[in-house]
Amino acid sequence: MKTGTIIFGFLTLISAGSLLIKRPWTIIVARRSTSPDVWSTDLFLETNMIITGGWAILFGGAAVLAAIAPTWLNIIYGAFLFILGILSSRFGSWYSNRRLRAMGLLDDESEDKENVDI
Repeated sequence: MKTGTIIFGFLTLISAGSLLIKRPWTIIVARRSTSPDVWSTDLFLETNMIITGGWAILFGGAAVLAAIAPTWLNIIYGAFLFILGILSSRFGSWYSNRRLRAMGLLDDESEDKENVDI
């Protein structure tokens, strides 16, 4: 078995396990860029559950690719994961702002004036 398959399989299990116990691992990363006031909100947990779920799927795909795909495809997919890692926090901000607007807690103009961290 290839090392990449084992590593990505392990990351898939960690991600899925953290979702099952409702303590998504992305919370650790998200707390670096959010106010402690929002850490206990339902929206903060919801956003991180979605992001962690996405990572679980991506890690699972990487485990399968590592097992069956040629090396060049694994390198491309690895670069894709790297870029997604950089953009992941932006998705969290976008998603939480979208949900806040849907709940009537944020108007359309607020997003442009300030970044609301949830």
